[in-house]
Amino acid sequence: MNFLSSAFIIFMIVLLALLCITKQEETRQIILLIASYLFYAYADWRFLGILLIQTTIAYCTARIIDHNERKGKGTGVTLAIGIVSCIGILSIFKYSNHVVPCFIKNNGGGVAKIDLPLGISFYNFQALSYIINIYKKRQPVEKLFVKVALYIGFFPQITSGPIVKAHDFFVQLEQMHPMKKQNIIAGAQIFLMGIVKKTVIADRLGRSVDAVYAAPTAYSGISILLATIAYTMQIYADFSGYSDMAIGVAKCIGYDLGKNFNMPYIAHNPSEFWRRWHISLSSWFREYVYFPLGGSRGKLIKTCRNLFLVMFLSGIWHGTGITFILWGLYHGIGVAAHRVFAEVVNRQRWQIKSVLGQKIAGGVSILCTLVFVNIGWILFRSDTVDTIGIILHRIFTRANGVEYIYVFTILFMILFIIVNIYTLIKKQGNAEYIFLDYNKFSSWFILWTVIFLILVFFYPGEAEFIYGKF
Repeated sequence: MNFLSSAFIIFMIVLLALLCITKQEETRQIILLIASYLFYAYADWRFLGILLIQTTIAYCTARIIDHNERKGKGTGVTLAIGIVSCIGILSIFKYSNHVVPCFIKNNGGGVAKIDLPLGISFYNFQALSYIINIYKKRQPVEKLFVKVALYIGFFPQITSGPIVKAHDFFVQLEQMHPMKKQNIIAGAQIFLMGIVKKTVIADRLGRSVDAVYAAPTAYSGISILLATIAYTMQIYADFSGYSDMAIGVAKCIGYDLGKNFNMPYIAHNPSEFWRRWHISLSSWFREYVYFPLGGSRGKLIKTCRNLFLVMFLSGIWHGTGITFILWGLYHGIGVAAHRVFAEVVNRQRWQIKSVLGQKIAGGVSILCTLVFVNIGWILFRSDTVDTIGIILHRIFTRANGVEYIYVFTILFMILFIIVNIYTLIKKQGNAEYIFLDYNKFSSWFILWTVIFLILVFFYPGEAEFIYGKF
C-alpha cells in the first residue's frame, strides 16, 4: 500500500478511529499487528507467509536461546541456526536470480525469476537484531508472539525502513500509547514534509535522471553532469522523504522510529557521511558487524579492514549486481582511506590555527566529500559497468551531444545549497523537524502555502520509492 494513495488515507482514518476507541494497550497492539499485516498483504499478499515464517523463526530462536541459557546449556548453535535461517531466506529471494539459475519455468517456457518480497531486507535485519540482542542479553526475551510480530512487521517502516533495533522498539511496547492530538498533528507535519521531498523534488528530478541514464551516449558532458547531480538530490529526497512519511505515521500512533537522515551532504568526510545517511542501516552495521569484528580496537590495519568489510557488505545488502558491489567497494576504500588520513593528521599533529583557515578547510572538505559521494551515486544508479564508463568518460572529456539543462535541477540545486548552508551555520549541522503552532495565523498561512505548492509542482506520473526495491 503506497503512502500516497487514497487506499492509505482510508486505512489510516479507520486505524486511528479504532485506536482512539480502544482503551487497553494489549488490544491496541493486536489492532496494530492486524493492520500491519493488512497493509503488507495489500501490497502483495503472496509474501505474507514469508513475513510470518521470518517472525516465527525469530520468536522461536529467541525462546530457545533463553531456555537453554536458564538451563545452563550452550546457546551458540541455536544462534547460528537462527542467523543462518534468516540470512538464508533473504539470500534465496534477493540473490538467487543473480547467483544460481532458477529452474522454475514460466508459461513462455523460459526461466522465471523469483520475485523479491517487499521490504524483506528491512524486516530481516530487524529479526536478526532481536535474535542477537537476546543472545547478548541486551534485553529480556519476549514471551508474547504478538509483540515480536509487531516489531518485525510494524507497517510504517516495513517496506523501506527505517530499520529499528530491537531494544529501541520493545521499550516502547511496554509503554501506553493513547491517541493524542499533539502526536497526530506533529506526525502529520512530518508526513507532509516527506510528501514535499518525494512528489515535488525527487519525482521531478527523476524525469531528467531517467532520460539521461537511458541513453548517456546521446547527451553532452554537461548534461550528464547535471543529471548525476540531480540523482544525488533525487535519491536523498526520495529516501529521506519516505523515512519522513514512515516516522510521521508512527508518530501519529505514538511510536518513535528515530532519525534516519541528518543533512548528509554537509559531511566533512566519507565516515561522517555514513553517520548522517541512512542512519538506521549504518548504526545496524556498526552494532552488529563492525563492533563484533573488533571495531576500532587494535591496529590501524585491522580497523581499516573492518571499515572496508562493513561497506562491502552494505553494497551487497543493496544487491548482488556488479554495480552495487563496486559501489560498496568504492565507499569501503573511501572510509578506510579517510581513517588512515585522520591517523596521520593526529600523529603529525597538523593543525590549522586561524578561524578563517578552519572555515576554508571545512568548506573544502565538505565539497570534496560531496564530489566523492556524487561519483559513488553514478555507480549506484548505473545498470552496467559500461554505463559507468560512458558517463564518467563523457563528463571528464566534456563530450558534445544533446544539451539537456533541466530547469528543476538548477532550482533544486540552489534550494539544496541554501538549506544546507543554513543548517550548517544556524543549526550546527543538525537537521530538525519544524513544527508549526496552529494558534497563530502565520502557521496556517505557511501550511496552506505548502499544500498549494505541492498541488502546483508535484509530479503526476508514476514514480516508485527508490528503496522499495531493496
